[in-house]
Amino acid sequence: MIIFLDDFKNPEWYDLKPGEFFQFTEGERALVFCKEATIDVLYLDHDLGETMNGYWVLAHLIEEFKNIPKAVVCISLNPSGIQRIKALCEKHDIQYEYRSPPADIMLDTVWI
Repeated sequence: MIIFLDDFKNPEWYDLKPGEFFQFTEGERALVFCKEATIDVLYLDHDLGETMNGYWVLAHLIEEFKNIPKAVVCISLNPSGIQRIKALCEKHDIQYEYRSPPADIMLDTVWI
């Protein structure tokens, strides 16, 4: 199962096609869904709004639910968040990859 957790970015930017993933914009909802799901790939943003961040979601999946994704694709633009997610993946021997949004999208996007 592929999970895409981001409050802003479009899964199509990462070549994901409708029907091949589950998308969430809030960490709380993702956790409820993923509690017992087998996660093959977790596309994960760090900054998810006011209540929770992607690092916390990943840590909760691993430490509270004992549900370790097979792979994490970090799609965050937050440098410290990227490093925290990467370190957590390394600590738990999770395959890690970083992918930024396509350059043309970044140039055309107004970040608030």
